[in-house]
Formats: sequence, C-alpha cells, structure tokens
Amino acid sequence: MQKRIAITGGIGSGKSLAASYIAEMGYPTFSCDKINRELLSDSEYVKKIEVSFPACVIDGKINKSALKRIVFNNKASLQMLNKIAHPIIMKRLHFAMEQCDDTLVFAEVPLLFEGGFENDFDEVIVITRSLAKRIESVKNRDKLSEQEIRERISQQFDYTHLDERIKNIKAYVVQNEGDELTLKNEICSIVETLK
Repeated sequence: MQKRIAITGGIGSGKSLAASYIAEMGYPTFSCDKINRELLSDSEYVKKIEVSFPACVIDGKINKSALKRIVFNNKASLQMLNKIAHPIIMKRLHFAMEQCDDTLVFAEVPLLFEGGFENDFDEVIVITRSLAKRIESVKNRDKLSEQEIRERISQQFDYTHLDERIKNIKAYVVQNEGDELTLKNEICSIVETLK
C-alpha cells in the first residue's frame, strides 16, 4: 500500500531543499510549484486566469509579475487565484502520485495548511525556520525587498499556530536553524523512520 508524505513550510523555510534531499535518496518526489509552472502554459488554465484577472493575460500568456503584484497586495485576489489553482494542482499531483509503484511517495506542498490539504496525506514533514533566516533566504533567492517578503509571509499560514493544526495528523516537525548538512541528516533520519 502506498504511503503519501507531504513536505511543507513557509516561504524561505527550506522545504525545497528538504525535498531535493529526498529525491537524491531515490524516492519519487513531486512539486506543486512545478505543476503550477506547467499550468502557466495550459490554455484552459490561462483562460480561467483571464476571466478573473484580465489585466494579467497578454496575447494568451500569463504575466506572472503582474499577477503576483495583484494577489500579494490583496487578500481577496489571492483567495480567488487559490480557488482557481488549488483544485487543478492537487488533482494533477494526486494523479501523478497514483502512477508510482513505490510504497513511499513524497510531495512538496507549500500551501498545505492554507488549502486544508493536510488530511490528503498519510504523514506530513513540516520545515520551520526563524523569521530572520526566512527573510534572508528569500532575499538572496528571489531578490525581493524585506517588505515584499513580509507581505508574502503575512498571506501564508501562521506557523506559530502549528501545534493546533497538526494535533490530529502524523507530523514530523524539523527546525531548520542549522546548516544544510544538519537539515539533510534530519531528513534522512525521518525517511528511515517512514520506511
């Protein structure tokens, strides 16, 4: 029987790095962000975005920068985008996972708690990190200002309430405050336990 594991955490927490370690170990590892990028060239999806965000689609292509500006500055717009994107992304994710014969399958799901998807998985690996380190990481990666990063973080699940959210699910919480090797060792240890 297949066991499905979600990997999640806020922006800049290190969840993608954790997922990459699991992939290096040879386990099937899927990414909601990758599926989202693929959707940007899906004509049906582009049409749905154009209906709700007409200024963000030019010549049949989604202007990602314009869309980000709108949704990260307006909670209602972000909810509207998530209402369009989340069901499609999760449907594609679960279909891809079903195609695997492996007994242990992983998926990086950034908005797991925001979308209420935690019960779609058998177990969850949550990567947490201090706000200062998250901001520094995203600054270096995405070249965003601290204010832009804080705005994005404010739109995400508040990880100070994590205990309430995971009390009814099987979850592993990883405090990513050390170096990359420390994170890798902890992830490898969790995978050994999951086996």
